[in-house]
Amino acid sequence: MTTFTVVNEDTLAAAVDQSRERLVYIAPGITAKIVAAMAVAMQGTQPPPLTVIIDTDPEVCRLGYGTVEGLKALQAAGQMLPIRYQRGCPNFLCVRHTMMTRSQYAEQTKGGRPGRRSA
Repeated sequence: MTTFTVVNEDTLAAAVDQSRERLVYIAPGITAKIVAAMAVAMQGTQPPPLTVIIDTDPEVCRLGYGTVEGLKALQAAGQMLPIRYQRGCPNFLCVRHTMMTRSQYAEQTKGGRPGRRSA
């Protein structure tokens, strides 16, 4: 397990692709690649419940937190993606919730805190 990691559109698209139970995306902006991953997820046989909250301030794109193409793609996919807008959304949060059985949780934690394995 690493302490720090890079989060970019490839990482986020992969997280969207792997979500099965619930996906919450809250960020200042979005890119077309992330929207495409969300659209594919929503077309699956059992799409995860999805919440998208983004900032629509033009300053967001100028600062590099998303692209105009991403906003256009999100607007085009608006029929299948529930979208909410929040001006001044300064932080990013992508939560991918996966249900685990007790034995899966016990295996993952192995006597320690979640995400940490005992040696």
